[in-house]
Amino acid sequence: MESNNILEVSSLTKQFGGLTAVNDVSFSIEKGQIFGLIGPNGAGKTTIFNLITGIIPPTSGSITFCGESITGKPPHVIAKDGIARTFQNIKLFTNLSVMENLVTVGQAHVDYTLLDSFFRTPKCRRAERAMNELAEEMLAMVGIEKYRDKRAGDLPYGIQRRVEIARAMALKPSLLLLDEPAAGMNEDESSKMVDLVRRLRDTFQISILVIDHHMDMMMEMCSHISVLNFGQLIASGTPEEVQNNPAVIEAYLGVDET
Repeated sequence: MESNNILEVSSLTKQFGGLTAVNDVSFSIEKGQIFGLIGPNGAGKTTIFNLITGIIPPTSGSITFCGESITGKPPHVIAKDGIARTFQNIKLFTNLSVMENLVTVGQAHVDYTLLDSFFRTPKCRRAERAMNELAEEMLAMVGIEKYRDKRAGDLPYGIQRRVEIARAMALKPSLLLLDEPAAGMNEDESSKMVDLVRRLRDTFQISILVIDHHMDMMMEMCSHISVLNFGQLIASGTPEEVQNNPAVIEAYLGVDET
């Protein structure tokens, strides 16, 4: 029987010299699910993102995407397979316009040759038209059409976050990884981010894995949450189950030793 899981992480471990950043972590994400990964600073969350997207190789364990192993694959292959991500520290092409940021990434899906490009063949023009249409669609989806011709590096922080999400979506992923999408946002902006993430999931029928420190936002947005502490999985379940888990409360609040 075909699995309903789009991603399966099994016994994943990453060691940097004598430091174990991720220790025997396993979880799975269902198709169409918004899945949360939380934990204190230094818990290993971004390291897991880097392992899933191939930026670093695991020490041991496996990662399966859509039923196929992606363990050890390079980042560009994993991206083409259908996994896109944003970064905790925004990584836009700051000297390019918003539109150019999206179109540049969209070229990952073009199928014309260098000769097609040189001679401006119909195949090349069709592909470029499709890239531009996709970029326009993503700009509209995240609500930043009016910034399309602005230099990305000149935009406010919150808008840059949306540009990065639109750029990731231009890769046409099946699984989107969002690393601190609401970082630096106030309560109203965080609420709008919840709406955007849900809209992306529903409109494009994708799965989403989110890291964020806005607990109210994560509890509202995610159907399932896993909690890391010192590289280990300490809890997993619905938002309500995780919120009331003594191990999670201890990890975030510490233990009263008086």
